[in-house]
Amino acid sequence: MLYNEKGDEVEGALTPEEVEKRIEEGAREATEKVATLEADLTKAKGDLKVLSEKDINFEKVRTQVKTLEEELKGIKGESEEKDKEVKETRIGAVIKRIAGDDKELTEKIRKEFDEFAGDVNTDAEIASRARKAFTLATGKSPDEDELGGAASGFGTGKTSVSTEGNLGKLDDPAVVEVARKLGIRDEDMKEHGLI
Repeated sequence: MLYNEKGDEVEGALTPEEVEKRIEEGAREATEKVATLEADLTKAKGDLKVLSEKDINFEKVRTQVKTLEEELKGIKGESEEKDKEVKETRIGAVIKRIAGDDKELTEKIRKEFDEFAGDVNTDAEIASRARKAFTLATGKSPDEDELGGAASGFGTGKTSVSTEGNLGKLDDPAVVEVARKLGIRDEDMKEHGLI
């Protein structure tokens, strides 16, 4: 459970452990689907080779290969959607820490947050943009007294929520390998702070 500066429970906020669990579940599911599809694709390609050597009509095998390739593209799309969901959850949690239960302030901060150009990928980038959005929404810069300790999410003060370490990292070699098979380049993973 996460609590605001008043000690009230924050509804809908995920703890870092819950976010990590969701990321791990999504990665595990994607890995399992990719492994199954790759095995099916390898079998279908093997069948295609055998059939071509026997000069048999292999339209069925071509169709299977095409179907498996389309399913693999679908899984890549699902993986990208899950990444977007995780990022939105992280953004929402930071804004909720800043605004507390003030829905109007939350909406103002989110509006200003979304007005910035470019993409945010790391917790530090999200926190920095949220701080700027708060300043634009309120006309003042957030400080620890005004935010009741929520500024610690911006890298000042003490907090039990870590924005460093392996949170959001693909430190499992199997997950990195799946990402590569999904067409995600090492440079992209490094650029987005995943490895």
